[in-house]
Amino acid sequence: GIFSLVTASVLIRSGRSLGLPHLDISFVGTTGALDEIYISWNTQQLTPTTVGKTLELSFYCALIRGDISPINAFHFWHDEFDSGGGELLFTSNADIPLVYGKHAGDPKLNRENVTNTEATCAKIEAGLTFGFAAGVAADFTLRFWMPSIRRVS
Repeated sequence: GIFSLVTASVLIRSGRSLGLPHLDISFVGTTGALDEIYISWNTQQLTPTTVGKTLELSFYCALIRGDISPINAFHFWHDEFDSGGGELLFTSNADIPLVYGKHAGDPKLNRENVTNTEATCAKIEAGLTFGFAAGVAADFTLRFWMPSIRRVS
C-alpha cells in the first residue's frame, strides 16, 4: 500500500522486469514543506512475530529516470500490533542512504534489522518513507522489487 502526503504529482505503475514483479513510483512537480511518501509491503495481512524477535526488512531499488536529489530523508519503519490487531508502537528508524542501481537492469539491495519491543507484540507491518526538501522541483522514477520481511533471530 502507498500513502502519499505529496503536493507534486505521484504516478504508480506495476509490471515485471528481470523476471520479477516491480512497482514504479514517479514524482513530478514542486515539493511542499511536509511532503512524504509511505510505502507498506504487508497491508493485506500483518506479519506474525513475537516480542524480542529481530526481523530484516529489505527491497531492491533502481533509478529509472531523473535525479533523486529532492529526497532529503529515507528510512524504514515498522508498526507493532497485538494479536487482536491493536496498534502498540510505531517506530520510524533513523535515516539511511537509499541504495539504488543506475538503471532498470541494475537493482541494488536495501536492508535494515528491527527488533520488536512490545511485550504483547504478535504481528508487524513494515515499510519505508521518503521525505523531501521543500520547494524543490522533482522529476524522477524509482523502481522497487521484492520487498520482504525475514526473521533473523
